[in-house]
Amino acid sequence: MKQVDALMQAALDTGVFPGAVTLVARKNKMVYHKAFGCLDHFKNTAVRRNTVYDLASLTKPLATAAAAMHLSDRGSLKLDDRLGRLLPELEGSDKADISVEHLLCHNAGLPAWRPYFRQLNTLPADLRRNRLHQLLANESLVCLPGRQTLYSDVGFMLLQWVVERAAGTRLDGYVADNLYLPLNISDLFFLPDQGKTPSVPAGREFAASGADENNRAVYGRVNDENARSMGGVAGHAGLFGTAAAVFAFLSHLLEIRSGTVGKGFLSRTTAERFFTIPPDAVRTAGFDVPEAQGSSSGRFFPRDTSVGHLGYTGTSFWVELRSEIMVILLSNRVCTDPDSRKIREFRPRFHDAVMNCLKA
Repeated sequence: MKQVDALMQAALDTGVFPGAVTLVARKNKMVYHKAFGCLDHFKNTAVRRNTVYDLASLTKPLATAAAAMHLSDRGSLKLDDRLGRLLPELEGSDKADISVEHLLCHNAGLPAWRPYFRQLNTLPADLRRNRLHQLLANESLVCLPGRQTLYSDVGFMLLQWVVERAAGTRLDGYVADNLYLPLNISDLFFLPDQGKTPSVPAGREFAASGADENNRAVYGRVNDENARSMGGVAGHAGLFGTAAAVFAFLSHLLEIRSGTVGKGFLSRTTAERFFTIPPDAVRTAGFDVPEAQGSSSGRFFPRDTSVGHLGYTGTSFWVELRSEIMVILLSNRVCTDPDSRKIREFRPRFHDAVMNCLKA
């Protein structure tokens, strides 16, 4: 993996990110797991392999979509259920005929993003959840459900509402109790009720998740402003974790799908649905797939046999399902320059380098 080492060092030297952890696995066995650089842009403390990163939108597949799949496996939720039935508040609205699967596949007709935090931050914390639900209920569709794929944070905020209504508990508690802890995964977690000076859990080392208005590094505070306004627990962002924890969770899903694990937290049928693009969709129910041209996954992850996801903070994973090759990259590129496009140029080169090394 000397080519990967050299590429990672070049990324540090050119300011793609201040630090990162990479993990590569094949057939659910780690073949490469290495830390690079420093925890923040001041370069005082080195990253370690167990450094915790703000996973950003990896929250969508690793928490919210997984919770929806688990609830469907238990019979508490059906992927073809209409929101008008699941959330009576939406009956009679333009969102009544959106299905759970529409939300999972990002083809519900909802806008990509809204700055809800501007309104939510003016309210006491205990009033924000109800206000967010009102804002979501009042949000206008940009097209009819099922007509167009538009990657949407708004859709996963709405999915969180669905999941929590079906589960009868908050998203963070549900995934901890039903998904992570049964697998002995302790390093995937939300950090609820975060304030301006977040309390970082003892015994864990965090990479900075951004910088404040004075350019001071911030640790343990979710970078996404909508998630932060909701106390750090949101359907689209808020999950923190290590590369090894992401690997452990995805590996378990792959074992369920292949039938090599006796009993998983999902049935094999549901796990397969998680990895399969439904009719009239271009993404699976929770995962992204490589774009036909210019994909962040590079040249060696075929569109019809690969799934993955990106996170705004500089995180990603891609899995090639036939060979069961998994590539995880956790970084905090938002510390270097949140508006930089360097990570977009780096990701396909990184994945190509990994795959070339594995072939060699």
